[in-house]
Amino acid sequence: MSIVSVIALWIGPSAFDGCWTSVGKTSSLSELARERRRCGQGKAIDSRALIASNVCGADSSFSAISIIGALVVAITAMMPVFSAVAITADNGAQPGKSGTSFTTPDITSSSSDRAKKVGEALQKRRAILFGTYWCPYCNDERETLGKDVFQSSGSDAPLVRYVECDARGTNAQPDLCSTVGVTSYPTWALSASPDADKQDQVFKLFTGRKGLSGLEQLTGLPTPPDPNAVAPPVVTTSGAREIAVATKLQDSGATMYGAFWCGYCDKQKQLLGKEAWSKVSYVECDPRSPNAEPEKCRAAGVHAYPEWVFPGNRHVGGMLPLDALEMRADSPPSLSEPVPGGGAAVQVQLPSSDDSCTDCKIDGTKTAIG
Repeated sequence: MSIVSVIALWIGPSAFDGCWTSVGKTSSLSELARERRRCGQGKAIDSRALIASNVCGADSSFSAISIIGALVVAITAMMPVFSAVAITADNGAQPGKSGTSFTTPDITSSSSDRAKKVGEALQKRRAILFGTYWCPYCNDERETLGKDVFQSSGSDAPLVRYVECDARGTNAQPDLCSTVGVTSYPTWALSASPDADKQDQVFKLFTGRKGLSGLEQLTGLPTPPDPNAVAPPVVTTSGAREIAVATKLQDSGATMYGAFWCGYCDKQKQLLGKEAWSKVSYVECDPRSPNAEPEKCRAAGVHAYPEWVFPGNRHVGGMLPLDALEMRADSPPSLSEPVPGGGAAVQVQLPSSDDSCTDCKIDGTKTAIG
């Protein structure tokens, strides 16, 4: 990453008090808790950081990269936005003994009923998981789905195919990984439509560990709600001013969209207070929450959390002070409102079963992965 890139990543999201949406890559509530803390400490969570935090990059060149890496580590506490290390034909293998073959760790967990359903949905999309024996996120993904998804049963092929990309791994296929365009581990390849018999399918690539909920979203399966996926309670007390602002928001038809794990969403609620917040229209976007309505978030075109939508389809992203909320509630629908941050931050679509990805197609052609 160049110095210019570092500066761009640092300046871009820092002006935005919110959390960028991601493509369903996290399933652990403990991870979400860490994200909530990061997001609540004055830093926006960029989708690039979320993806990078769940992928493994190659790291065979320590002489030059280690110096840069040390600098990056030194500022990590202040800058949660970073990119995955690119993997090329020259640096795709991890350091180790020459000529040694390393075995991919065995999957020890049995597949749950939910994991089997996900595996069957992935099979219809001819899914392939690209990874390496040394990548912990790859192994976590395999363990989450379980042995029944990845292992053959009698004469039947496994539901999901795993491809080892490190040339020194057992049964490795580094040429296939390179041809497909794998640049980080793990990477999922799914056919563009659920037609396993069609041989000229266009495949789309999805980087990072997804977990069951993320894979459900990618394949169009419903995600069962998690009873623990709830936002912190609003504990602050509302004053007359907060109640007056909330009443104006209610009368104007304004709605706030957010996620249970988003720290800035929680801060916005606490700013208004318990009594005032009860008057505000709110939509939970994370499908893991019992009261989630992700379809409303997609229909509204939500790109970040929190995101306020005022009459006239005016979108304003980030946590807003009382004065700003009141001004926008009082403003006529014809008023044009840019999103804070000057539009420099990356906007990422919420996942959906019919999500199009023009830059994820292999060579932009209908290429079947053999």
